[in-house]
Amino acid sequence: MTVFFTADTQYFHKNIIRFSNRPFADIEEMNKALITNWNSVVQPKDEVYHLGDFGFCDTDASVAILKKLHGRKFFIRGNHDKGIKGEALNYFEWVKDIHEFKV
Repeated sequence: MTVFFTADTQYFHKNIIRFSNRPFADIEEMNKALITNWNSVVQPKDEVYHLGDFGFCDTDASVAILKKLHGRKFFIRGNHDKGIKGEALNYFEWVKDIHEFKV
């Protein structure tokens, strides 16, 4: 098992492409590439700590992405994470506003 840390994936955030100079034509291309890249390194039993700003989207869109991502996911909310509620919570081992631990 490997432990990964990530943040600011910003799924469905169309303006992040321009703001961060991401090399994508649109959000569909960006979302697909982010999922492919994640799954190319994360195995099903790996742990992934996502440190905020998962996506700029509603719960249904969050769930659509989370269903596709490998690994056991742990989540610390960011300011764009209003869609991480309801069913989306089921795709994380836990969801918190703050967490401290040692690796």
